[in-house]
Amino acid sequence: MAYHPRMRLTELAARQIRGRIAAAGASQEQVARLLGMHPSVLSRILGRRQSAPADLSARIDGALDRHARAEQAASEARDRVLAGTPGAGAA
Repeated sequence: MAYHPRMRLTELAARQIRGRIAAAGASQEQVARLLGMHPSVLSRILGRRQSAPADLSARIDGALDRHARAEQAASEARDRVLAGTPGAGAA
């Protein structure tokens, strides 16, 4: 069994993470799901009531990147459908 170091976030770190999530246009729930954790766990971590994995910041960066790519793909697909582009899923 691997040991995963944990730490409690500072108030500043928690505020910065919340800001990054908001700036990305993501919800805390979306990010939690992308991290593979229940939203209440992320809420407790950001509320400083639960220790965070030491690699949380890097994992959040990855989750926000995946969120941005999904939003971009959805926007492009929506534009194709609205433009009536063949093969865009329009019946």
